[in-house]
Amino acid sequence: MIGCGHDYHSAIAIFETVLRYNPDSPRAHFGIARANDIRSEIESDLTFLDIAINEYQEVLDIDDTPDALFNQAAYRLIDRARFRGLLHRVLQAQRSLIDRYPDDLQLHNNQGLTFLMMGREDDARMIFENVLKISPTNGIAQAYFGYILKLSGDLENGVIYMRKGLRAVREVIADPRFYYHFGEALTRLGKKQEAYRVYNVGAKVGIFPSPYQRSLYNVEGLTARPWWSVEQTFCSQHLKKIERQWTIIREEAETILSNHPYLFEPEHEELIVDGEWSAYSLYSKARLRVGHEVRGWKTGRFLVFDDSFEQELWFEGASANKYRLILIVDLWHPEVDPVRRVEFRSI
Repeated sequence: MIGCGHDYHSAIAIFETVLRYNPDSPRAHFGIARANDIRSEIESDLTFLDIAINEYQEVLDIDDTPDALFNQAAYRLIDRARFRGLLHRVLQAQRSLIDRYPDDLQLHNNQGLTFLMMGREDDARMIFENVLKISPTNGIAQAYFGYILKLSGDLENGVIYMRKGLRAVREVIADPRFYYHFGEALTRLGKKQEAYRVYNVGAKVGIFPSPYQRSLYNVEGLTARPWWSVEQTFCSQHLKKIERQWTIIREEAETILSNHPYLFEPEHEELIVDGEWSAYSLYSKARLRVGHEVRGWKTGRFLVFDDSFEQELWFEGASANKYRLILIVDLWHPEVDPVRRVEFRSI
């Protein structure tokens, strides 16, 4: 009845009648869940999705729910709760699955991944360690145990486990963070060629647009080029106004740097191999690589590039007490329309 013309109103009424006579009917709870699930999609109303999630949980809480129905409700609940960002509900459903199927190590790994999504690395580490005690060659557990070691600063052991895991897994690891941190750890250990082999794997399986463009969030269909001209930004008039004022901007920046250096906040440590990014020293003959192309710059002129591509800065020929101030202006990709810009601001 639900699938035929989506008459969810009649379906819900029927299932509610069943529940009046049998409050613990797992099929009736599942029917109400599916009806509200479908209604939420059709009407774009999350209120009905929340009702569906609660009803799916009712199915899991009933002791005599058949395995097939239990599994269907559990996995749909996990999918919908993850869509809603309700990761605690995801954990609750995963716990129910583990209680019913305690020997299924994939379920344990899935719970560990949810802990990682919640930023609970210690809980995730405990899960993966327990899996490895039972199955030392479990690829997913190896990969993410190494990932957690890397996050904690143990680069060498992190690389060992991530390398083992990537070789052992049968399915694709569809997580850009894994490839990003694996390659980043290899780079910091001086193994840059192996790092690019990892990035190439990520690109081949569709995780990254290319080995050089390793952004975690991408919009399909946008032009991907490392370097852009000022005119291609559609902001050239405004950028050129800033260029004409470069000496004033530099003087103001130097004054702030001299009198209030604490206002220059450090960048994320993962972006720094050595030195500081808050007041990064770029000496004479400075060069900037974006992707595989290297360019120099002229004082008072913009360099426009896509910072989702890999970047590298270096310099030659000046003493260590010299520094260069850079004005960075973040621009939207010119092909992202205004509506989507509003949607992406939270990201």
